Amino acid sequence: MAKKVCRPLTAKEVTKLATKEGKHTDGQVTGLMLIVKKSKDGKRHNASWQLRVQTRDITRTMGLGSYPRTSLEQARNKARATWDLIVQGIDPVEEKRARIAEKVQKAVQKNEEEKAQSNTLDKVFAEFLQDAINRRVWKNTIQAANKRYSQYHTYIKPILGQYPVTEIKSSQICQVFSSVGVMRLASGTQKKIREVLRATFTYAQRVGYIPEENINPMDSVLVKDQQKQTTPKIRKANHGALSPEQIPEFIKELVELIHVGEKTGHPSRSAQALLFAVLTNSRLSNVLNCSWHQIDFMDKTWTIPAEEMKESLNGSHVVMLSEESLRLLRMIPRYPNSQFVFIGNRGDKLSLNALRSVIIKMNSRRIAQGKQPYQDKEQSKAQGKFIGITQHGISRASFRSWTAVHSFTNADGTPMDGEAKYKAAELNLHHLVATDDVASAYQRGNFFEQRRIISNDWSKYCFSAIDDLDQYLPTIE
Repeated sequence: MAKKVCRPLTAKEVTKLATKEGKHTDGQVTGLMLIVKKSKDGKRHNASWQLRVQTRDITRTMGLGSYPRTSLEQARNKARATWDLIVQGIDPVEEKRARIAEKVQKAVQKNEEEKAQSNTLDKVFAEFLQDAINRRVWKNTIQAANKRYSQYHTYIKPILGQYPVTEIKSSQICQVFSSVGVMRLASGTQKKIREVLRATFTYAQRVGYIPEENINPMDSVLVKDQQKQTTPKIRKANHGALSPEQIPEFIKELVELIHVGEKTGHPSRSAQALLFAVLTNSRLSNVLNCSWHQIDFMDKTWTIPAEEMKESLNGSHVVMLSEESLRLLRMIPRYPNSQFVFIGNRGDKLSLNALRSVIIKMNSRRIAQGKQPYQDKEQSKAQGKFIGITQHGISRASFRSWTAVHSFTNADGTPMDGEAKYKAAELNLHHLVATDDVASAYQRGNFFEQRRIISNDWSKYCFSAIDDLDQYLPTIE
């Protein structure tokens, strides 16, 4: 072991001692030592500075850095600074820990502040939308996501998009709903925009961008008061429908349109889908998502899973297919790479506007022929303006109006009971009806027999203006 040195070391001596294993004391600063140890492989020496402190209250051994990175003079300065703290009654180790903890806390705080600044509403909304798509929050996921994307980018983004979610104030939210663009919207559309903004803030709270205990900005008193003042009070319009007596004429024109397409080699799947929707009293989304595996040609039914229905709690929906509906389906070829019945020109299922485009085309032809376009006469008269018809209105509202005035005959030749007719018609629309003693008098309590009679009669009524149906919907086995 090297001889203990009690006098102050020199820089030259330290250089030599750095290769001699042992503890080399510096006589200038109490407790300062150069510790030299051999490396694990025994090929070199590692030197470091160490300060040994021992008082009545404190006993510590502290490292002051390696040599030669820390010179003799630097080690002495660190040692003196440590003794200065001890003289003041401060434990240098605890002081260092506190200093490091403070530094870490400042770094964390700075990181959180930078993160908060980077979490703009634009970024959070994009994350929220992707999260909702991944979790399949909505039934028609892509269509629903596209709607919310459009609403956000049109009305919310221009005003709030670049602000961090933690800094958005109630007054800024009010600016969105007092803007000219939003003020002109119907109350239902305004409500949807509010829901988009609320859901985005809720997501921000869920993932920790906004403290969970904070109130959702959409629930502030200022925003609620502003909502009451700006929400327009307007009468909600129903889907445009045809009166029952107009249905045969409409179906005849629609079938002729389908016939021309088939004859010229350019079949209109959109027109066929519209006809199928009317015959089955179906919603647009169900028709567009109709798959071949859901169709049972033997049982003459189309079974739609509950999760695809608007009212999923009502369970799956069994649609009674008439002979005319089955004829239409047999005309449509099956594509090997798609499960869907109604396929567009690009090989994908039809778009949301496909059926609407068919109605616009039919009305354009009527106008060119000098005829009045199809419209909802009742609503047009009530509102004093043209209210066009919709697929939903024809398929469901027109059907329901027809069943209200039409009489049906049971399979045994007896008149159909009024309550049975009502419930069967409602079930054809997938509306929930109360079950009672009357229901048990009919097949399985689901009115299947009555529902099929109504579907068949509706289909025959739809085609009642056509003399030779085989010409338009040939029988194909």
